[in-house]
Amino acid sequence: MEGFKTLLKVFRVHHWIKNFLLFIPLITAHKFYDLDLIFLLCLAFLSFSFCASSIYIINDILDIRNDSQHPKKKQRPFASKEISIKKGIFLASFSLIISFIFSLSLNKLFIIFLIGYFLLSSAYSFYFKKIKYLDCIILVIFYIFRLFSGGVVVNIMPSFWLVVFSIFIFFSLALAKRYTELNLHYSKSENLKISGRNYTYKDQKNLYTLGIISGYLSVLTLAFYLGSETVSRLYQTSLFIWLAIPLLFLWIRLVWIKSKNKEMDDDPVIFAVKNKWSVIIIFLFFLSFLLAKLVEL
Repeated sequence: MEGFKTLLKVFRVHHWIKNFLLFIPLITAHKFYDLDLIFLLCLAFLSFSFCASSIYIINDILDIRNDSQHPKKKQRPFASKEISIKKGIFLASFSLIISFIFSLSLNKLFIIFLIGYFLLSSAYSFYFKKIKYLDCIILVIFYIFRLFSGGVVVNIMPSFWLVVFSIFIFFSLALAKRYTELNLHYSKSENLKISGRNYTYKDQKNLYTLGIISGYLSVLTLAFYLGSETVSRLYQTSLFIWLAIPLLFLWIRLVWIKSKNKEMDDDPVIFAVKNKWSVIIIFLFFLSFLLAKLVEL
């Protein structure tokens, strides 16, 4: 059982939740009842998840030295020497092969996006993650890759509004991730950098300001979308759907308040599905869209 738990940590299975973004284009197009498309997206989800796991393993192997000096990351399987580098290379290769096998059942465009994701992720692991702020932009691109990868599988491209909203919300979360890491582990010395990164304690203010602005811009983008003609065609009533705006605002405030108060996990995306209040707000957010779709006043 302990060995199985270690493998789950190595593959970072808890991060697979990010790959549910592949389903978003289908959901926003209101075609979530199409079982054939859902099946294809499930294959894409597994393919993307195993590909991501191979990158996580490679990244952890490259970061052994830095992670071993990190207050929290030193507990990771490779940094703690629980898993050998040789075994890690085997697991990364195995995961990539499984990813490719699942992708064979999908169209060529998805495979192209998957290869693009793998190459960019590799470049991030080797180089981009060391460049201040650019690393956060690359993280946003990873999320956008997921949206478009899901879109090409079901032949439904993400809308302009969805892409712009995603850029702002995920940039805010990427900045929150860096801010939290600094706030939790590196607040005692202004000269100390995050292991493997170029951020120091002095960057906290900029990260916080940019993160808040980006989060609020996502709220503004949502407001513009809800006022568009597209929404009036897709939904029965706008009464419920406007509740999404204050709910999103509350959720962003929750993320950043928790970050500032040192109550945030290192990864805000994981926090989003673990924190009780976060889960409630997200549930109500999607419920507002569902009610707007089903209820006619």
